[in-house]
Amino acid sequence: MRSSLLIGLLLLLAPPAMAGEADNFLKICAVQQDATACETDAKQFTKWYAAALKRDYTSQRNVAFTFSSGRSAAVVRDLVQGCAWRMVIIASGSPEVDGGDQMNLQTECGRLSAVEMARAKARATAITKTIAAGGEPAKPAAAGKPKKPTQELDGTAEPL
Repeated sequence: MRSSLLIGLLLLLAPPAMAGEADNFLKICAVQQDATACETDAKQFTKWYAAALKRDYTSQRNVAFTFSSGRSAAVVRDLVQGCAWRMVIIASGSPEVDGGDQMNLQTECGRLSAVEMARAKARATAITKTIAAGGEPAKPAAAGKPKKPTQELDGTAEPL
């Protein structure tokens, strides 16, 4: 029981995988009081999230607001994610970025502890890399074919 609880806690604290990432932030609509509103919010958030990863300024703002406000029936409030998205917006270089974005960054990131701020910066870096890759998560390098040893074993090796 303790190990299951510990694993669950670690999964909550770990940064989500980039692929299908919007789904990682959604509540289970079937158990929500207003399942229909939840499903509608979930669809909208998923669209915004995909567009945000494709450099859409308005979608980035909507994603940041959704995380920070907690007003969505479908999305779990996450101040670290909200702050990270505000950092992404400021760093985006979009001509639409204005003083309101800077104010939102200061307000939302100002609520975080030092540890949470470090997590937000790391998350913003990961999001930025995904955006730079065209909105697709960076894939690990393929293992490829194993390389042939350059020398033969000398006979002193023993089985594991």
